[in-house]
Order: sequence, then C-alpha cells, then structure tokens
Amino acid sequence: MEDLDLSCAEVNAIVTLDQIEISVFPNPVSEMIFLEYPSDFLLAIELYNNAGQLLDAQRNVNFINVDHLSNGVYFLKLTALENGKTKTERVVVSR
Repeated sequence: MEDLDLSCAEVNAIVTLDQIEISVFPNPVSEMIFLEYPSDFLLAIELYNNAGQLLDAQRNVNFINVDHLSNGVYFLKLTALENGKTKTERVVVSR
C-alpha cells in the first residue's frame, strides 16, 4: 500500500455555534483564514498561539490575515455575541 501524502491537503471546517454553521478555511493556511457565516450573526473572533497569548481579535469579519505569523499551530476562538457561547478551532499556518 502506498503512503498517502496529505501535506498539501486543504480542509474546510464547519463549526456549529449556537445552531449557526460557520465555515473556516483553508486549513492549513498560508496567508488568510476565511470565515463564512450568516451576515446577521454577531461573532467575535480571537486568534491565540500555542502559549495562549491573544494575537488578534476581530468582530464580524470574514477573514483574518496570518501572513505575518510563523509556521505552527494556532487556535481560533469563535464567540456568539448574543449569548457568549464559544467554540475553538485548531488552525495550522504552513508555507
């Protein structure tokens, strides 16, 4: 059986938060993380490094620029502003 190389595979994550589906893609990412969700959904987005340091915080945006970050694992915390429910998505920056 041949080894399967997944190093260049892109994965689109569908995160369900407060019954709303949020698409987070691509993953791994090299420059921009894109988010798709209903325009009337109020969302806070925070990006953390492995040490738990907050690197970026945005509200109601459809992308986050990560081209300045080093290769590695980061965490995207998504919070529904109406009720405070949260989900965290693992994101890999790779160039």
